[in-house]
Amino acid sequence: SSGINAEWPLRPGICAMINNSISSLSVDVCGQLGGIVSSGYPNTSSYSWQQGPDDQVQLQKEKFFTALNNCYGLADNVNKLRKGFELKCDKLFGKGPTLEKVISCIHGFGDVHNDFKDVSYKSRVTCDTPELRLFVVYFITYVVSCAEGTHI
Repeated sequence: SSGINAEWPLRPGICAMINNSISSLSVDVCGQLGGIVSSGYPNTSSYSWQQGPDDQVQLQKEKFFTALNNCYGLADNVNKLRKGFELKCDKLFGKGPTLEKVISCIHGFGDVHNDFKDVSYKSRVTCDTPELRLFVVYFITYVVSCAEGTHI
């Protein structure tokens, strides 16, 4: 089919649903991951020589790297979602005010993409050793370049 007539009324709730999804991703998901990342990588002085590694310290390290990894993955997936929505809406609505309104809502996914990337970049300052900072910077550079289709 050639798409829906540009005069086709936008169904109530489409933009509301998109905006609610964007808000949930930004506030709930990115906010929670950002909280984990901003709490930082635990200081290695938390280890006890007598008892071995503290389970809580190890858990915090795992949470830090899992949150960091999820931020990168979600940034990439949100960007893919935005591009996919734009292509589908262009085919579905054709040119006109309906398409413009939906695309305007969909552009909010670009802001969420940037929110996830910002959390990832802020992770560098939460690391307490130069070696760990270097590792995180390498991780950020490598993951971003691979996700964007370039190679180091």
